[in-house]
Amino acid sequence: AFGTDPMNQQDFATQTLAYVGPEGKGLRFRINEPRSLIDQCNIIARGERVAFKCLALNSDVQSGSQVEIAQQIVTYLYNENVGEPRESELMDAASWFGAGFWWTVWDADGGDDVPVKTQVPGLQEPVDIMQRSGAPRTRTLFPWEYCQEPYSKDSPWGVVRERVSKFELAAQFPQYADKIIGINNIRSQQGLAEMFLYDVDAATTDDVILEHFYLKPCRAAKFGRYCGILEDMVLWDRPCPHPKKIPVIECCPFRYFGTKFAYAKAWDILSLQEAVDELVSQMLTNFMTFGRQNLFVPQGTNYDEDALVQGGNIFTFPANSGGPVALALASMPEGAQWLVEFAYARMNSIMGMNEVARGQSDETVKSG
Repeated sequence: AFGTDPMNQQDFATQTLAYVGPEGKGLRFRINEPRSLIDQCNIIARGERVAFKCLALNSDVQSGSQVEIAQQIVTYLYNENVGEPRESELMDAASWFGAGFWWTVWDADGGDDVPVKTQVPGLQEPVDIMQRSGAPRTRTLFPWEYCQEPYSKDSPWGVVRERVSKFELAAQFPQYADKIIGINNIRSQQGLAEMFLYDVDAATTDDVILEHFYLKPCRAAKFGRYCGILEDMVLWDRPCPHPKKIPVIECCPFRYFGTKFAYAKAWDILSLQEAVDELVSQMLTNFMTFGRQNLFVPQGTNYDEDALVQGGNIFTFPANSGGPVALALASMPEGAQWLVEFAYARMNSIMGMNEVARGQSDETVKSG
């Protein structure tokens, strides 16, 4: 994805020509058409903004009068906490990797400063002390940041892997401060470094992986569980914050049958894109190698080689010799161009797109 080499994931030079093959005589040229297709699909999917409509459970006047203010509160919280940027992140994660997640937690340090009446020793009347009101916080997760029961249609548990500063955790949990700060490297948890795209060459880091374990309320645990786990330390263990479910919302357009494993439609067009890259690379290599004009010249023809190199010359040749003949080494088979057009057409078909929707309609198609 994003133009990187599928055979070498460390090659992040997406839009550059690379010399490959024996003695570097071949040119690799990548055209990242899937990104454009995915972006267009996501723009269409998010074409209409989210609108909320609150309903009163009771028919009394007091409940009905609260509907409008409740609707405004919900809309404000959604725009502040989620909004269009989070929607775009979620769609991108689901489109490229098969699934994306929204994880919502309560941030005690969020929100606005509000006065809170607090009883101060030595004073008879409580005084106003400014404190944070707190606010919900939503983060977008990739599939490698959230795991759940793979073969359950409704997983009873889930684990969120969060990358956080160990000094922040040490300040929040002073009873474990020495052990938390003593963690040397994020790679102490095998495999997580690669999943989080961590620089494996780095010797040290201030970040650690904090695991948030959720068990939704069930018969085995009436109130569910919510635990914070860092290596062998359980930082907290309390009831699940939501009375019915895990506070993680999943966006997964397609799945492998009978599993929770996601499947992205974009994967269906990657082989077509690789074919286009190969065809275009072959064409470019051919033109770069044989792009300059080559001539067959009969013996006895008079011409100036220096003038020919500079782009002009006058040939004098014997009668009936046929004259100079161009050698078209740079020409490609007609089928190559057809294959490229075929691959692009199949990409549009698989993604459910067409040239009109993408603003590239044929000249014979006219519209407003």
